[in-house]
Formats: sequence, C-alpha cells, structure tokens
Amino acid sequence: MVRRRSFSIVFILALFAVYTCCSLMLVSVGASVYRKTTATLADDYDSRTGILYIAERLRQSDSQGSVRVDSLDGATALVLTREYGGQDYETWFYVSDSILREFLLAPGSKVDPSFGQPIMSMQSMDVDISKLGNGLIVVNFTTIDGTENSIQIFMESPQGGI
Repeated sequence: MVRRRSFSIVFILALFAVYTCCSLMLVSVGASVYRKTTATLADDYDSRTGILYIAERLRQSDSQGSVRVDSLDGATALVLTREYGGQDYETWFYVSDSILREFLLAPGSKVDPSFGQPIMSMQSMDVDISKLGNGLIVVNFTTIDGTENSIQIFMESPQGGI
C-alpha cells in the first residue's frame, strides 16, 4: 500500500513537472512571436509613415503650379505651394540631421533647416518630377536602417502641378 501510494505521488509530481515545462515553453514561444511581431510593425511604421504623409500632402496640393523641387543645404527639398487666407504659402519637406522635416512659410522667406517641424527619422529623400508634365511624381525615401521605399503619385491637375 505504501509502495502504491509513493508511486502515485511520484507519478503526480512527474506529470506536474511535464505540465510546467510545457507551459514555460509555450510562454517562451509566445514571447518570441510577440517580440518579432512588434519589431516588424515598428519597421513597417518607419518605412511607410513618411512616404504616406508626403503622398497625402501632395494630393492635397494638386493644383497647377503647386509643386517644385528645390535644394536646402545640399539636400533635396519638396516645395508645395498653397493658398491660405488669400495669400500663397510654401510647405517645404526636407531631410536635415537624419530627420524628415516640414516647414511652412511665405514665399521668398529665408529657410533655415533647423526651424522645420520634425516628422520622423529618415536618412534621405529624393524627389523626381521629370515626368511631372505627364502628372507623375516619384518620391524615394531611405529610412535610418537603410530600407529604401518609393511611391509614385499621379497628379490630376493640368500639367500635374507644374
């Protein structure tokens, strides 16, 4: 009887140990999946947010003569012109100190790269308006981790915003 009882106690303890090990492995696998998922989501956010923000701002500025490319401290700057309260204003998008920035000012005002509102971390931005006469603007971004993204935006206004 004592032998049978000790065998059942050992069996119960062994079963509990197996259950505990399986539970710990399941939690470990779940934590690993969670870590990978959050890293992927962060990478996707970094690679898409800036480009989608610029795309939306381009769509909002879809009118003739509203889009041009300029240079600011040797970096490419996308300049969008829009009318606010009867006066034209320029919105500049550029990368300075590895940060995509936005700056709103009256045309002809002096642009200081440090005054721009930070949008997100970014290594570089390049804008191709060579096909703008056909309505196409190509914006290329390189994120901090070196991921390159590109978006092509069709401007519906006559001459594509020229």
